[in-house]
Amino acid sequence: MSGMANEERDRRILGRRVQGLYAEDLALEWLIAQGYQLLKRNLRQPRIGEVDLVLLRKDLLHVVEVKSIGPNVRNRKADPLLYISQSQLKRMLRVLDLWFARCGVLAALPEWSGLSIDVVTVDQRHRPPRIRHFENVLPPEIGLPGF
Repeated sequence: MSGMANEERDRRILGRRVQGLYAEDLALEWLIAQGYQLLKRNLRQPRIGEVDLVLLRKDLLHVVEVKSIGPNVRNRKADPLLYISQSQLKRMLRVLDLWFARCGVLAALPEWSGLSIDVVTVDQRHRPPRIRHFENVLPPEIGLPGF
């Protein structure tokens, strides 16, 4: 691959990262306005995965994946919700499980009574961006390990 091709690829990757961070910012702002309290952002476990947002609302812990469609995507039928897989949901649960074990999160949240795996989609093709929140998206065949 030529140097110019590498630069173009790097520019596209950086653009997607910036759009993704912007989408996370919008989603977080929207969720806080709905009464959610942020506990952790960009929770990472090396070689396993990442959870975009961990929030608490009333007595329910929400683990949120933010999916975005950038403003330059031409396909009007593209839906960010289509870009989340079962393997990604499983990785999110593994990250969460390790965080709980490492930090004693469950003991620190005595009011916590349930867990919801959520997806927030941010469609940046609209002005203002269209935000949708899908709660409890975990398919029954995946289940909640140890919760």
